[in-house]
Amino acid sequence: MTMAWTRRAEEVEIMDAGGYDGAEIRSNLADLRFFNRWFGGSRLAAMGLDEIIRPTAAATPPRQLTLLDVATATGDIPVYLAGWCAARGIEALVEGIDSNADILDEARRYQAGFKGKAANSARAVTLLHADACRLPHADQSIDVTLCSNFLHHLESAHAVEALREMRRVSRKGVVIVDLTRGPIAYAGVWLLTHLTTRNRVTRNDGPLSVQRAFTPDEMMSMARKAGLEQAEMRKTGPVRMLMTWKRR
Repeated sequence: MTMAWTRRAEEVEIMDAGGYDGAEIRSNLADLRFFNRWFGGSRLAAMGLDEIIRPTAAATPPRQLTLLDVATATGDIPVYLAGWCAARGIEALVEGIDSNADILDEARRYQAGFKGKAANSARAVTLLHADACRLPHADQSIDVTLCSNFLHHLESAHAVEALREMRRVSRKGVVIVDLTRGPIAYAGVWLLTHLTTRNRVTRNDGPLSVQRAFTPDEMMSMARKAGLEQAEMRKTGPVRMLMTWKRR
């Protein structure tokens, strides 16, 4: 398949269009958890969080944190971050929001399945139905706001709105993990999704997500429009990028 990589694809993903049944969405979200666990999504979110909260010479490490995961999907990243914080002696209260009620139901089932120590991390996470562009939180009421593999689902104007809202509610900073658009990323995601799953939604939406993704330059431009002027960007490989913004 050929396409002009200078432009984003306009085709809507199956998950966004709602063209799936219950079994398909459960399988798709299980695929996303697998990709986050084994291909860096969860670790990148933790890396960005560490950059935001890492103490300076004049500050001590935090002992408590409030975190908000925007468009949480299956809720695996909030659980991972709660465990990451606990391992460092940080008590984390994590909230995950999503505007898709079907996805939130699956996230609740996923979290209810944890046993033993991992159940503590799952219990630290609260799930809420909410819109990323209209966060139901007061200004600077959350320490760190994150989102992973979400902004490419939005048109650029709405992505700026979501970034602006994340900035508004964040007291310490913002972490963004997302795909980056390009032929190498497309080939890698196409191959991964076709080797690891037979799920129709995953096989369609994975490669299409790369075609809809923003480039690092486009992401930085949107960040500036949203008021994240000092945001820092890095490509973490051919597929993903990490952007962090720390409130000065």
